[in-house]
Amino acid sequence: MANDVAMTVPKGVPIVNSDVLFEVRQHGGSLIGKVEISKGGIDWTPSRSRTPISLSWEKFNDLMKGTVTPAAKKTATVKKSP
Repeated sequence: MANDVAMTVPKGVPIVNSDVLFEVRQHGGSLIGKVEISKGGIDWTPSRSRTPISLSWEKFNDLMKGTVTPAAKKTATVKKSP
């Protein structure tokens, strides 16, 4: 099953003061979640949630390489909704 990914670039390609937003949807349209990319890191907001899970680029790199320790997993921050 393929997923659909859409990207919104608010002010051009370089990320300066605005985040880049990706919406990830299941084939058929239901939202899986949103990814926000900024200079400081990456945020994942699952569907039906208003609270993103945030990782710095260093922690995201460790996660993708599979070098995350159990203690490091606890350092992912959950941003409080506005």
